[in-house]
This record gives sequence, structure tokens and C-alpha cells, in this order.
Amino acid sequence: MPPMELRLERFEFPRKLPNNKANFRVLFDIHYETRNDIKHAASIKPGADTFWECDIGRSQKANFVRAKDARGKWTNQINVPQLDDWDRTVIYLKGDSVRAVRAKVFDVNRGGFWDKIGAIAGSLLTGFARIAKKKVTAAVPEPLDDATGDASEEISSYIIKKVVGGDDTVLFQGSARPDQDGMIAIEGMGSDGNGGKDTYRIELAVIT
Repeated sequence: MPPMELRLERFEFPRKLPNNKANFRVLFDIHYETRNDIKHAASIKPGADTFWECDIGRSQKANFVRAKDARGKWTNQINVPQLDDWDRTVIYLKGDSVRAVRAKVFDVNRGGFWDKIGAIAGSLLTGFARIAKKKVTAAVPEPLDDATGDASEEISSYIIKKVVGGDDTVLFQGSARPDQDGMIAIEGMGSDGNGGKDTYRIELAVIT
């Protein structure tokens, strides 16, 4: 089976989301089909030890990725075209088709425990984690079979779940299936950071 790439094309968040909540880590759950089975994989973007910073007051940070419009005004989007290929690639899969993708967007607690040990986590975890048969594993890359980031047993599922979420707040969760052009638009209402609800939109492309 040829590899498939799931690639980030757009990330839009509410305009009134406060700056101190505009920092994102996303857990993608993917159902994909092979010749003989339907499988489940997952990916943490931009990684277990980092996040996409969109707080305007932190625009000098290396992980700051908020986009500006043609007039130089800040938008409510991540500057996806300027991300490197690693960050734009959600996951590589060996399969026939992607059936559905769920995205869970976290507001990262910058002062949380997991950010304090980010250097350690980064040495152990890749940005990709495979989930199969109720088992969550991730760590040093090994030879691959179906999903990039096949993992070692050295890190337990408990650690992975804590790294993905930890003390962070879920801002949005939604899912969608690919359309006939291989595009996946995950859109729905999530937290606006002020006690209300507003729209999030994540667009992905399935590239074969």
C-alpha cells in the first residue's frame, strides 16, 4: 500500500479568544482503512513538548505562528503556509483511505508540569503516536508498518495521555470525513475563552 499524508491546510480560532488562551496543542485521532482492516492512529501536533503560540504579546517567541492579513493586521488564524513540513504533516499512514479524523484542541497551560519538563519529554517522544487495540504508545521511532511513529513500550499510555492533555483545557473537539477531493473540514463550536461559544475550523488534506 502506498503511503498517505494527512496535511494541515488551515487552523482558525475565535476572533475574541483571549491572548492568554491562544496557544494550541492538537490531538488528532484518525480512522483509516487498509485492505483487511480499519485501524486507528493518533498524532500530537506540533508535538508533545511544544505548542503553537498565538498570543500577540509573545510574537517574538520561536513558536509564535499567528498570521497577519494583507494590511498587516493580526488574524484569528495560524500562519499554516509558513509552518515547516514537519509541523504541517499531521501523520503518514500506509493504507487505502482515511475514513474520519477527530481533532481535540487544547489551550496549553504554559506553566504546567509538562511544559517544565519539555526538554525531557522532547528527547523521548516524537510528534506522532500510534493507537491500536486500546493501547497508546509513543517514543523513539522504530521500523514502521502502518503509521509513522510506531512506538516503543518504554513509555506507558498514562504518560502519553498526560503529555497530550495534562492540565490543559479543551477548547474544541470535532470530527469530519473526507470529501470527494480528499479535503477534511472539521468545524464547530468551542470555547471562546470568555464563557461563551464560537467557531473553530481545521482543514486537512489527504495526499496520496
